[in-house]
Amino acid sequence: MIKKLKIFWAVIPKNLIVFLGISLFFKLAANGNKVAEIYSIAFQNVFFVFLFYYIGIIFHEFGHILFAKLFGAKPRSIIFGYGHSVANFKIGNLKIYIKKMMHRGGLAYATFPKEKQSRIGYFFYCAGGIIVNLLFVVVFLLIEKFDLSFLFSSTISGISEAVIIANSFLVLFNLIPYNTTNQGISIETDGKQMYNSFKKNKNKLFDDTQTEMFDAYELFEQKKYDEAIQIYQNIIEIKPNDLLILHNLGVMHYIKGEFDIAISFYNKIDNAIKNGQPFNNKVFFYYNFAWALYLQGNHELALEYSYQAYLIAAQSYYVKLIRGGMLIENNEIDKGISILKEIIDFKFEEFTYQASVFLMLAYHLKGDNKTMLKYKDYVKKQQVTNASTAVFLNKIMKRISEN
Repeated sequence: MIKKLKIFWAVIPKNLIVFLGISLFFKLAANGNKVAEIYSIAFQNVFFVFLFYYIGIIFHEFGHILFAKLFGAKPRSIIFGYGHSVANFKIGNLKIYIKKMMHRGGLAYATFPKEKQSRIGYFFYCAGGIIVNLLFVVVFLLIEKFDLSFLFSSTISGISEAVIIANSFLVLFNLIPYNTTNQGISIETDGKQMYNSFKKNKNKLFDDTQTEMFDAYELFEQKKYDEAIQIYQNIIEIKPNDLLILHNLGVMHYIKGEFDIAISFYNKIDNAIKNGQPFNNKVFFYYNFAWALYLQGNHELALEYSYQAYLIAAQSYYVKLIRGGMLIENNEIDKGISILKEIIDFKFEEFTYQASVFLMLAYHLKGDNKTMLKYKDYVKKQQVTNASTAVFLNKIMKRISEN
């Protein structure tokens, strides 16, 4: 129960607590003061706008999946937010990933079998989230006439109008056709994808290997790395220059502790990028390449590629992890500690485990045995989940024992 409360506290957007707290403060302090009562109601309604905005995000992503399924696609996954992984679970065959900052938006994925691939189906898949949000707006407009004065209203109509404002914003924001970024990866908004559903070449809308790609990823999650590698190898025979497939093959071999093989794939990608071939996943490529080089023993190149990742997405937890670790290995210990402490959260193992291993080394090098033991105790309680993590831990422990 305590663990669930900690997770709930970590996930809930803090601005909701702030707005509700301010509203309650003015309500308790009002004592007949009309100005204080107005402020209390105003903050209460702002709280409802943000609350229904976050709820609207959830319905938005499920809207994509709903319309994808209506047009024959296979629902694959929804990712809410980013940062530390909080929970993963399935609803039927749909995989749900909840991240710590789940209020920052989401991504919904579905794959269309060849016989169901159509521009209209792809359009409604992209538009599904907006349609669901728009339905909320229409339904609540019918219930209550829209009136901005709800901000200073104490009646239940404030909630109805908060739903309208929150979902209207989601509709308008997602309709704008532009490219946004998620951890350094360029992503088209729903509006741009809807526009491209009729403008782009149909072969670019539908990748015939997408289903196999998702199948391979599911095998990766089940730790069936050899089976995943086989699928990627089959795809690479069809698309030998596909950088994403080469990258994923590198990741599979890296996880297995086969760093030389992983680096051979990463070198192909690196050469292609240097020769001008575009690659949307550059930040994750640099992140994984730095890890493979580091565990192979090439600290100098690992530092360089961690910097390349940092230039693209300095705020990414992944990038902070490898950059902070490489700075510590480069004897820029305080800089590395500062970066790694930004991603440490002992409620969640993701990022925290590897960051703690690096911090264990950092505080050992600083001669701070008490702090080093704090991170060492945490590391000892966690399970080593794959070969590359075991190599990493052994590498750090060896360094500590030798110094």
